[in-house]
Amino acid sequence: MSARVLPFDAATHKMADVLLPWFVNGTLEDEERALVEQHLSQCERCRREVEWLQELHAACAGASPAVPRLRERLMARQSRWHRAHPWSRAVMAAQLAAIVVLGAVVVGDETRAPYRTLGAAESAARASASLVVVFDPAVTELDLRRMLHAVGARIVDGPTQANAYLLDVTPGAREQALRALKGDRRVVLVEPLGEESGR
Repeated sequence: MSARVLPFDAATHKMADVLLPWFVNGTLEDEERALVEQHLSQCERCRREVEWLQELHAACAGASPAVPRLRERLMARQSRWHRAHPWSRAVMAAQLAAIVVLGAVVVGDETRAPYRTLGAAESAARASASLVVVFDPAVTELDLRRMLHAVGARIVDGPTQANAYLLDVTPGAREQALRALKGDRRVVLVEPLGEESGR
C-alpha cells in the first residue's frame, strides 16, 4: 500500500478552499488569485470544486432575468466585504479567542468542587459543628448574633427541617457554651454533637 503525498500544506489548502467561490466569480485580489491558481495546479480536489462552482454559477446566472441583477448586487457586497477581509478576520479571531477563554473559565469552574448549601448532607461545615441548637422563633437576629458572640460560637449549618442550627464553638469552650445556652430562655433546645476534641 502506498500513501499519496500532497505537495502542499494543509493551511494553504484551507485558505485556497475558502477563496474558491470568489475565484469563480472573479472578485479576488491579484495576490489571492495567484495563490489559488498555484494551488489549483497541484490539487485535483479543489479543481473539481471549481468546476462544480462554475456549473452552479452558470445555472444561477441563466435561471431568471432577475438573477443577474441579484448576482451583481451580491458580488458588490462580497467585494466590499472582501476588501475588509483582513480586518474582519482579525475581529473574528479576537471574538473566537474570547469565546475560548470564557469557555475555559466556565469548564474550569465546573471541575472545581461543586457549590453546596449549608444544609447539604455531606457539607464540610457539619463536620466542624459541635452543638445543635433550636432557638425560640421570636428571637431577633440582633439577639441571636449577641448570644452567639457571647459564647464564642458561629452558625455553620441550618436551619434543618426541625428548625435547628449547627454551631461551631471555639476549641475548648464547648461545655461552657453548652451551659450558657441551656440557661438562656431564648434557646428551646441545645445538645452536644460527638466528643469534644482539642481541635
